[in-house]
Amino acid sequence: MIWQRSLAALSLLVRLSHCQNTTLVILPLGDSITYGTDSTDGNGYRQNLETLVEATTPVNYIGSVQAGSMSDNDNEGHPGFTITQIGAQAVQDFTATPDVVLLMAGTNDVLQGLNLSTAPDRLSTLIDQLITGMPKAAILVATLTPLTTPSYEALRETYNAALPAIVAAKVSAGSLVQLVDMSNVTDAQIASADGIHPNDAGYVTMAYAWYAGLMEAAAKGWIATSANSSSSSSSNGTMNGTAINTFAATSTISLSSATASSKTSSATSATKTSAAISVVASLSLAKALLATSLLSVILSGCSMTWF
Repeated sequence: MIWQRSLAALSLLVRLSHCQNTTLVILPLGDSITYGTDSTDGNGYRQNLETLVEATTPVNYIGSVQAGSMSDNDNEGHPGFTITQIGAQAVQDFTATPDVVLLMAGTNDVLQGLNLSTAPDRLSTLIDQLITGMPKAAILVATLTPLTTPSYEALRETYNAALPAIVAAKVSAGSLVQLVDMSNVTDAQIASADGIHPNDAGYVTMAYAWYAGLMEAAAKGWIATSANSSSSSSSNGTMNGTAINTFAATSTISLSSATASSKTSSATSATKTSAAISVVASLSLAKALLATSLLSVILSGCSMTWF
């Protein structure tokens, strides 16, 4: 297949030099699901995602809110906040410079029945606020997770259906906006007590979805870490002046493997990456390995020469 030949060739064309340690600065932004409500440890998806990414790249979460038992529990998750409230307070009052924004907003608009016909427009406005205030950041926009009350669920599905077009319009305008599909979160992974927030299993599934989104954004050259933010990535797929070929590839790594490897501080990056890789069933090993390698390269601040 063409993509197999292209990826095989690509793997031979990459040369790494003078790598440096960098940190990926992430702003988790949203409502109570970002906050981690109904997770046993209060960390929601954040610690699981941190474990996945830190198999290759250090993570620094930022935000004015602290929630959960994890040591780096900063986030910008505001329980009960609607899309407009997130824009009015959590965005305008927060002057961070993240590398990546993880945005999930709209659940409370659905639950409160707030003029849902224009809810996608409000989300579009919120994304524009982020683009203006954090122009160097890659913005990952998640679809909403299930609501087990049928009437709410129907509204959620309608809202989610509008998101791809919103994201596509931002990308067409040259912005670094990526859609993250949360459809793998099932009804069984929603806390039975309220039918709104994910349970621990649901938050794990969310972490994998966010990680896949990071993989895709990194493969597009959209992520510039804090160590090289002075020469940020742009929508034409460049970072640090080095052309990065755009290709669609996503992958996950095993949480158990990532946890084990992160405890071995003396392990090399290559060893940690190799031990952590777990291929999604629908992807070939070669494709996933290359995607994971490129994420590690891009986020580690390595320069890349293309022949």
